[in-house]
Amino acid sequence: MPPLASFPCLLAAVQHRLTSRLIEDFDDWWQMPALVLTACAVAAITAWLYRRDAAELPRWLAVVLATLRLIALAAVAAAMLDVQRVAEVEIELPSRVAVLVDSSASMALPAGDRAAGEQAGEAAVPTRAERAAGLLNADGLLATLRQRHEVWVWRFDADVELLATLPRAEGDATTEEAWLGRLTPRGQETRLGEAVTRVLGAEPAAVLAGIVVVSDGGSNAGIDPRASAAAAAAAGVPVHPLGIGSDQVPANLRVTDLVTPARVFPGDRFGVTAFLQAQGLAAERVRVDLVERPAEADAAGGQVIDSLDVPLAADGELVPVRFEVAGLSTPGRRTLSVRASPPAADTTAADDAQSADVEVVERVTNVLLIAGGPSREYQFMRNVLQRDPSFAVDVLLGTGAAGMSQDARRMLDAFPATEEALAAYDAVVAFDYDWRQLDAAAQARLERWVAADAGGLVLFAGPVFMDAWLDDATTATIRGLYPVELRRAGLAALGQPVAAEPRRLEFTRDGAEAEFLWLAGSRSESDEVWREFPGVYACFPTSGLKPGATAYALAAAGATAREETYLAGQFYGSGIVLAVGSGELWRLRAVETGAHERLTTQLVRHVAQGRLLRGALGVMEPSLVR
Repeated sequence: MPPLASFPCLLAAVQHRLTSRLIEDFDDWWQMPALVLTACAVAAITAWLYRRDAAELPRWLAVVLATLRLIALAAVAAAMLDVQRVAEVEIELPSRVAVLVDSSASMALPAGDRAAGEQAGEAAVPTRAERAAGLLNADGLLATLRQRHEVWVWRFDADVELLATLPRAEGDATTEEAWLGRLTPRGQETRLGEAVTRVLGAEPAAVLAGIVVVSDGGSNAGIDPRASAAAAAAAGVPVHPLGIGSDQVPANLRVTDLVTPARVFPGDRFGVTAFLQAQGLAAERVRVDLVERPAEADAAGGQVIDSLDVPLAADGELVPVRFEVAGLSTPGRRTLSVRASPPAADTTAADDAQSADVEVVERVTNVLLIAGGPSREYQFMRNVLQRDPSFAVDVLLGTGAAGMSQDARRMLDAFPATEEALAAYDAVVAFDYDWRQLDAAAQARLERWVAADAGGLVLFAGPVFMDAWLDDATTATIRGLYPVELRRAGLAALGQPVAAEPRRLEFTRDGAEAEFLWLAGSRSESDEVWREFPGVYACFPTSGLKPGATAYALAAAGATAREETYLAGQFYGSGIVLAVGSGELWRLRAVETGAHERLTTQLVRHVAQGRLLRGALGVMEPSLVR
């Protein structure tokens, strides 16, 4: 709320009065009469005593002494009553009216029926926004209000903005045209309830004389307008709606939103989702095109890379339209547009398309692959990443000896010793690594790389070293990175419970919707592949998720094992951490050719996305970039 001193003062009057804090604190009706009776009793007793004791004195002297005693008692009473002199300033502020004008996209629709307008001889039916602007200025709404009130003009759609503060003015008052131009329809939502609530909170109490809402009434997001109207009624502020437009909802199709990744690698598959919203076109089918072009090219051009035939839903319902892009090969900023070909009844063509920019980043993903030893799981992962030219893999083996060779870009003898060396990597993938080999400084360096440098970490459980380092107090930093609470498997299970039969993976809702776990171009096709996967034989036991973590897949309970969290993840600072209950995802190779390769690359891309989005290429060592 603006400070009181910022409002013009029409009248300021100062009054003085005496008040008693004791009396003002009285709560019951009998307290004031009791105080008066007590005062009268004290005064009467004092006068009687002086009359009796001063019988031998001259009458005038007795009266003087009694009066002095009563004055002293009155002073004591005034002190007890805490009598104060208070100055009251009465300030009269001018009344104010808030005018809320709808600037959502629906205000670009005709203000009336086009056919009726043509029959009446109108050259063109004005839009609702034009009719609203005319109502404010040409028809004199603002001039009329300003004769008695200050007027604050607000616009609202998906957000709320104060456009103008118009002082009170006698007679005709012309309106500045500058802010009228900012009423151009542009918002994709009409948050009428939030606009009223915002004005109630922004205007000073007892000054707001009313709210005038100029809108087509199509509130479709945010707070329920009825709740805001109730709040205005409780504050004693009347709301006067002025409807603009036709009482018949025009047929219209619009693309409300377009969701694309901000950055992608050349040739990587990714999804694009658009949302269609129709009015008066239920059950009709429309063609939706996905168009790609250079970011600086003309919006009317571009190449259609995919098209879908989409049925429209009931009025107001959103219809998601998903495109699977096989990959963009040209580096640089590209623009993707979704264009709908609406039926002939569509009234507004301006909202039939949406565009978004995607940056195709030509760079490799640098991965540090560490493992307790050259296990089968580690070798499958290394081979997949090494064959993909978009990855560069360095290897650190806990059991490695000096001079040993691996199919990798480099073999490391130790964990990166400096912040700069670790910052060269986008992702660290660990297979059953013995974290006791990292001292406290190295563990802290890894934690800072994830939290502050947006590093991605994938932690695969294993049967050899997990139990040992979990029982060691020096690895508390590593345990803190996990999205799950780990519990020791016990020596009887050799560090990891292994079932005699495979345990199926059951995906949570979050897991089913996570695109980095999809094994095909769509969710339904991916579900088919996962259903054919028999499952895993091992899953390291956990005690539950940490606060804020997400479970993606569970290992089903077996004859000798309970249900366990198999795949979970969390945001750790600005980085992403995934924990996998075992390294057996390579078993997907038996289900479908390429399923394991696709999942492997998507897991690493997922955790490394923070580095991609923050433009990590600039902090990499030139020797590590191809």
